Amino acid sequence: MSYIKVIISRVEIMFLKKKEIIMKKFLALFLAVSMLLPAITIYTAAEGAAQVKKLEWVFDKVDDTKGWTIGNARYKVNEGYIEGLSTKLSNGTADPTLSSPALNINASDYRYLVAVMKHNCDATYSMNPEVFFTTDTHPNLAADAHIAGPKAVQNQATYINVVFDMSTNDFWKGTVKSIRFDPFNVPGMFSIKSIMLCNEIPPDPVEPTAPVTPQTPTDETPKKAIGVFEKSATYTDGLFSDVSSDAWYSSEVKNAYELGLVNGKGEGTFDPDGTMTVAEAITLAARTFNNYNTADFVFQATKDQEWYLPYVNYAINNGIIKDGQFDSYARQITRAEMATVFCKHTSWGSLCCNQQCCRRPPMSQLKTLHD
Repeated sequence: MSYIKVIISRVEIMFLKKKEIIMKKFLALFLAVSMLLPAITIYTAAEGAAQVKKLEWVFDKVDDTKGWTIGNARYKVNEGYIEGLSTKLSNGTADPTLSSPALNINASDYRYLVAVMKHNCDATYSMNPEVFFTTDTHPNLAADAHIAGPKAVQNQATYINVVFDMSTNDFWKGTVKSIRFDPFNVPGMFSIKSIMLCNEIPPDPVEPTAPVTPQTPTDETPKKAIGVFEKSATYTDGLFSDVSSDAWYSSEVKNAYELGLVNGKGEGTFDPDGTMTVAEAITLAARTFNNYNTADFVFQATKDQEWYLPYVNYAINNGIIKDGQFDSYARQITRAEMATVFCKHTSWGSLCCNQQCCRRPPMSQLKTLHD
């Protein structure tokens, strides 16, 4: 419940210390969970007269993703591996992703990408692991800068090397900026010990003495505890060029990003001094409510829908807002409206607002500020 108190406390600061009516984005952010800074180690090993480069991320520390960002999955970093449950999309498929930190390495130095992993997938769908990458001459993730791995079996109970020969793609040249590894594109569970870029394929991994065997997700799979927020991504310093690490709100940007509540404006910016639209505010509330509860709803608009409609529909269906409450979703939202969205109609907001520590202004004052 302390997370929700922080939400309302931020709204309080907004009313008490600022005179502007329009909501600023950085005032809508919250949550404080510290994370270790990612670390990457580059190894070199002599073999005769040659030097063999190896860039390796070993997930050997609890809660340390080594700078990788995990998406479309509920995950946990244990001592020795990352385990994750892919989030099912509205069309029944899933697409868990692991995105690397900034690399800036020479493609010619590394021929293979090797992921040490095991998994248990839904056999109904295609199960090919995939790698996407960006370079200095090909800056966007796209299908042409992509390599598909061998089709995965339904239940890979022991750790294996999943190998991608990056040299088979013509765009693997120049300076490699980033990599995205997709373990599979189906509902299922995965466990990853390490990801490596190298010039020689390493020996097959040795199974640990106490292996963790993923289980097939079913309707009886335990849900996350209500009121416990779970991380779905990892924030690294410099992810947003306009969010300085010493800005007073930087930790809240970081934590809101890691909890999947915000993802920036695109092109590496966050626009913290920008205003917030009604659609963006409802999106933030819907994502927060989903994470606060079971965190298993995936918001995905159809081809002909506005991007925010899944969030609006979710908010209406869960009592966050009322149908027809707003005259426009594209206009800027006021502070009073923001407070109403987060306080008045949500069960978790009502619980928090009954606490004296929140000390929120009465709704009559909110209406005055709105006017």
